Formats: sequence, structure tokens, C-alpha cells
Amino acid sequence: MAPLRWIVPETHDRSGVFALPPRLTRSLADASPEELEALAARWAERLRSEDGGEMTKDDVPALVRAVAQLAETAVTTGGNLCCFFY
Repeated sequence: MAPLRWIVPETHDRSGVFALPPRLTRSLADASPEELEALAARWAERLRSEDGGEMTKDDVPALVRAVAQLAETAVTTGGNLCCFFY
């Protein structure tokens, strides 16, 4: 996978903003509902196995669908899909 492109580099308080690679953004935008459900299931399982995952089973699919919708907008408008974290 391509390295992250930092929009705002990680700061002393551990916050920052990065753009997802265009290939990942396009893949999310083009994914079928079934592919998004499968992705959500794999992610939820990983969350549970790594740290007990505080998200419920219903939260992960909704989040994946929402990110895919944002990716579709980014692709349609020629923009980037960015992630802010803190």
C-alpha cells in the first residue's frame, strides 16, 4: 500500500490529518454492499481479537458504509478522503 500523505503531520498531542491513498479511496467507493459487509465483519473480528473492541457489531458496518459514501464523494469530485485523529 502507498505511504500515507500527511495533510497535517502528527503533533505533540498525537493528533493529525492524513489523506487515504487514491487506490484505497477508489476501492471503497467502488465496493459493493456485500464487499463492504465482508470488510466490516473482518474489521469487527480484528477489533475484538486485538483489544476487545468497544464497538458493537452494528456500529462497524454503519461506519464502513459511511466511509464508503465519503470515498464515493471524494472520487466523484476529484477530492481526497482524509482522516483526522486525536
